[in-house]
Amino acid sequence: MRRALNLELEAKGPDPEFDTLVPALFDKVISRLLRPLESDGRSLKPSLVHGDLWYTDSGIDVGTGESLIFDACNYYAHNEYEFGQWRPVCNRFGAEYLAAYHSYNQISPPEEDYDGRLDLYKLRFNTHVSALFTQNQALREQYEVLWPCKERCC
Repeated sequence: MRRALNLELEAKGPDPEFDTLVPALFDKVISRLLRPLESDGRSLKPSLVHGDLWYTDSGIDVGTGESLIFDACNYYAHNEYEFGQWRPVCNRFGAEYLAAYHSYNQISPPEEDYDGRLDLYKLRFNTHVSALFTQNQALREQYEVLWPCKERCC
């Protein structure tokens, strides 16, 4: 997350809101949302994730009818990490995909933090996208309203 934020600041320049939000994100939000995953006897087993899974990186093999995913940049993460980037309206993976996944793998406890964790994961994805598209200022404005800490701790 820190690297994504640094890249975004390098690409788009300083932002006064970052001076308030970034310390709160690292001092409060990340630990509040992620620490409980490994508290009270719980532990996470890292999962190999695609790293950039959205609908344009998936398809169906016309010969076999099998599902395909491609353009991976794999790494180990919390198994729910990828779902954060499924939340933007431009992504066509919707609730039915999450429901299908969760029919095989339960939401990590504490379940009441699930939406907050996905917001945090989405923030990391959106920050990285904003950094990649340096000329598109609207991307910064789009994700700033989604900062999970804005209403919760600032």
